[in-house]
Amino acid sequence: MPPNEGNRPQAWSAELAQQRQNLCDALQQAAQPLTAAQVANRFRHLKSDNVAPLFQTLAALSLLRQTPEGTYVL
Repeated sequence: MPPNEGNRPQAWSAELAQQRQNLCDALQQAAQPLTAAQVANRFRHLKSDNVAPLFQTLAALSLLRQTPEGTYVL
């Protein structure tokens, strides 16, 4: 995900592979681990309830890690 101009929310892709990329890009650009709500706030019309299952799936596949605080990091 390229840097936001004026911190405007970006579009969230309908395709699962692109959603994974959006999520990983957001985590890479963040200065600290993020919650599902923090990731959702970076995208237009996205709710944290839609991000949480993707976080959980990627964590189960060891593609990212959940911290004890409930945030996620690559």
